[in-house]
Amino acid sequence: MDFGVITFASTHAAIRTQKHLERHLRVTMMPTLREISQGCGISLRFALSELENVRRRMAAYDLDPKMFAIYRIRMVQGKYQAEQVDAARREE
Repeated sequence: MDFGVITFASTHAAIRTQKHLERHLRVTMMPTLREISQGCGISLRFALSELENVRRRMAAYDLDPKMFAIYRIRMVQGKYQAEQVDAARREE
């Protein structure tokens, strides 16, 4: 099953963002996947169908874009593959 994650440069940013996003959509805090080598070790998982909503909410949120990254996670032959997506660009 594919899903999205948001990684953060700090634990504070992760917790603050979780509180903000939970008011608008379902997110789950999780450890950052090994396939993603950056971040504070805490990520927020969300349904990939919510990607545009997440982008819109993050763009409107008061958090420096350098403090987070959004990834699309796919399972390929039993292993996770992470692809960073542009936090501002809409998917075609």
